[in-house]
Amino acid sequence: MKYAICNELFNKRNFKESCLLMVKYGFTGIEIAPYTLDENPQNISYRKVKEIKKVLNDTGVQFVGFHYLLKAPRGFHLTVPDTSIRKKSWSFLKFLIEICKELGGNIMVLGSSKQRNAIGVSKEKTTSIFKEGLKDIAPFAEKMGVKILIEVLPSRVSNIINTIQEAKEVIYEVGSPSIAGMFDFHNCEDESKSYYNLIYNYSDIIKHIHLNEIDGNYPEKVTSDFLSAFMALKKKNYSGWISLEIFHFDNSPEIILSSTQKFILEIEKKLNNYLFLNKQNKDKI
Repeated sequence: MKYAICNELFNKRNFKESCLLMVKYGFTGIEIAPYTLDENPQNISYRKVKEIKKVLNDTGVQFVGFHYLLKAPRGFHLTVPDTSIRKKSWSFLKFLIEICKELGGNIMVLGSSKQRNAIGVSKEKTTSIFKEGLKDIAPFAEKMGVKILIEVLPSRVSNIINTIQEAKEVIYEVGSPSIAGMFDFHNCEDESKSYYNLIYNYSDIIKHIHLNEIDGNYPEKVTSDFLSAFMALKKKNYSGWISLEIFHFDNSPEIILSSTQKFILEIEKKLNNYLFLNKQNKDKI
């Protein structure tokens, strides 16, 4: 499996220093929130992109893709009745797709609860508008080789697409290889099934993983739930990225990276031991 870091962890640190720190702790990919590149990501220049690419090449870190797509600038919304606002919002996503492609990434995690929520219209109507927007942008994303991944968000932060089943229904209706889903441990509040069942049963749409605790912190203890989730990924031959995305930054990046590295090494060791013993038992039959 491939492991990455969401770059908010590094706050104002120099980009090259951040990449080198990641590599030190065994992470090979970086996932970026556009607002961290410029307070108005519409102003991201070719020069800025060139600088980022040089750092990535120099450090051997791979750009995974973008998330937190619409946090900045203000004024974007994908589903409001005002078609002019919707049009400029989806156009901005096209711009980010182009930047993503240029940097060598291939995913765009579409969460952005405040920019997709139902406002003034029903949940059903809002979901329909959202699907139409995805259908319109899908051919462009496919041409660029970039997947837009619908992020399931709990009902406390979003009033549409709160379960992976709801995401699957949208993805299937859009019907494009450039529109898929992802799995985030932190966003499973409204799910009734275990991590294992969710990952195993919806593996056809899961193209990316956000690693975190349900409270939004970094994982430290290898629980049975985490172990079963990684087992499901192994069984389904998951080959995508697993990106650490957290929302609490009380500890330094060094402590967080070190602790997460230990978590990953322990979980992989336990998985390998289990698979080895399982193979031995089968060979005896």
